Amino acid sequence: MVKSILEPMNKTFTPDDLILLAYNETGNKKTGDIIEALNKDEELLDEYHSILNIQNILDDLHQEPAESTISTILNYSKALNVFTLKPAVNTGIFIVN
Repeated sequence: MVKSILEPMNKTFTPDDLILLAYNETGNKKTGDIIEALNKDEELLDEYHSILNIQNILDDLHQEPAESTISTILNYSKALNVFTLKPAVNTGIFIVN
């Protein structure tokens, strides 16, 4: 049987498309196309739900540097003096411990 030219073609969506949808980074037309595909394809819907679960896990993670790291960076910043030896010729850096 020959498909009608007016009949829409099946579109293939990648995990990248699903990730973009999860982060609301798809345009209106593409969003509609993906949602339509999700309604028709249970496997694709399962993959999208997996992506949403991973997104929730990542959103709940909070990483902060150790206080000693912050202190080291701040001390380095305070100790670093940049000055010009001669105008527009050389720049020197002194690190004061």
